Amino acid sequence: SSDVCSSDLGLINVCGLGGNIEIGDFITTSTMTGKGMKQSDDLLHNYTVAKAREAVTFNSPTDTAQIACIYHCG
Repeated sequence: SSDVCSSDLGLINVCGLGGNIEIGDFITTSTMTGKGMKQSDDLLHNYTVAKAREAVTFNSPTDTAQIACIYHCG
């Protein structure tokens, strides 16, 4: 897709505020400093930060993890 920066694969810190993350979910900013969260829809927005390349299941909304992602140009 032209919305993906070329070869911008990396890692992103995420939290469980948006729910569990599946591969392909979009990540947006959260209210936890320095953490992203699952975006509430599957549309690419100007506030979309990345697309998940790994799934993560959280035990609570404040749990955090680092997952592989594809960064999006904004």
